[in-house]
Amino acid sequence: MPRGYFYDRKNDFYELGINFPFSSQVLVDGEVFLEDGTTPTYAIFDCLIYEGTSQVSKNLYKRLGYAQMFVEKMNENMEKIKVLRKEGEDGFGEKRVPIEAGTQGLDRTHIHFYTKEMMKSYGFWEIYKKIPELKHGNDGLIFTPANEPYSVGRRGTVLKWKPSSLNTIDFKAVKNERLNYVYDLVCSGKKGKDVVFDHFFCEDEEIDGKIGEFTYDSDGYYWDFDELVLKRGGWKLYRIRTDKDTPNNIKIVCNILESLKDNLTIEKLCTFYNIMRENSKNRERMKR
Repeated sequence: MPRGYFYDRKNDFYELGINFPFSSQVLVDGEVFLEDGTTPTYAIFDCLIYEGTSQVSKNLYKRLGYAQMFVEKMNENMEKIKVLRKEGEDGFGEKRVPIEAGTQGLDRTHIHFYTKEMMKSYGFWEIYKKIPELKHGNDGLIFTPANEPYSVGRRGTVLKWKPSSLNTIDFKAVKNERLNYVYDLVCSGKKGKDVVFDHFFCEDEEIDGKIGEFTYDSDGYYWDFDELVLKRGGWKLYRIRTDKDTPNNIKIVCNILESLKDNLTIEKLCTFYNIMRENSKNRERMKR
């Protein structure tokens, strides 16, 4: 019987206790969460393999087509399982194993699947307006190239936008060997080597060795542990990342800091609406 698994950032696998209606391998990219805090949901935004055939070289539109085919088959299959359970003929196994990242106790024998809604690049304002209405967390916009292949293991040319207040960096907090309550903020360098990027003061020893999501506070005053003076600007812990065990790469850290300097607000982004729409229309006309 074909089986399914969740595979996370920490290279952990979680077996799903449901039957998969496919004759060969399927690999999709997405995120799992509890919708309304109760309904196990898997939102899919890409498809890498469908029925044993790699789709990574195809454009985004075709990959999303396969993702939607996967969703339709899975949800149809989940409805059949519901009927069988009502009739007392459940033969698929009741496997409930806790999954991390805030979804402890997730029932992996019943999951709702859907393909994330995507729009043309100039439709970003419509997506932005819907963020408060979403039943799961969302803190920004993602612009994905429509005509490029899937990029494995790197960001590629995907562009991410967040308000400056939510633009975060994932550091590993490591207790400083010399100073009490001071933690080295570590990022990843060449060949995965640890690089100490900055320091952070915290009285909570629970954060030692963990991945923390940090925001940069440009207005506050923080102690500079190298120069032993107060300086303007420093790091604030936003949350602990239980779903990760590696920090951001130094290149990503530098890119995010550049984004913070640019301070591209949603209002500034909206000034590009007309040219984004016109460029999109021109590309469509060129295809005809």
